[in-house]
Amino acid sequence: MRQFGKILFVFAVLAVCAVAIGYIGMDVMGRAMKMAPAQTTAQEYDAAKSGAPLKVVVRIDEMNGPAALQGHLLSSISETEYRATDATVRAKIDPGVRFIMGGMGDLKKGEIAQFDGERDGQGVLHVHRIVVLSSYVHEVAS
Repeated sequence: MRQFGKILFVFAVLAVCAVAIGYIGMDVMGRAMKMAPAQTTAQEYDAAKSGAPLKVVVRIDEMNGPAALQGHLLSSISETEYRATDATVRAKIDPGVRFIMGGMGDLKKGEIAQFDGERDGQGVLHVHRIVVLSSYVHEVAS
């Protein structure tokens, strides 16, 4: 009987480990799917109406205070290569912004990030989700 109890305990531990690994794997997959870089073109960005949800990849050109910035929209050439467009993105970071990767300290001149938000009537993108991509993608010359 004692041997049976040990075997049962080992199987219980293995089952708990398998469930934990499965949960962690699903969480990582979910985050990875959320981090897929945006494919918004300059034409789509320029044509977006007020209130339209947008996902854009931007090279930050200047910070205009702690929660406002300006940069150039980048268009995808491949998964890791982007090219600057003529479209300028003015963005305001909402107070409740959610960072998927990176943090507020990563938002500085020259960095590349994906911004998810809505555009207002003055053309400012109100950002509520940010993925800092500088470690994973780079800009190529035109």
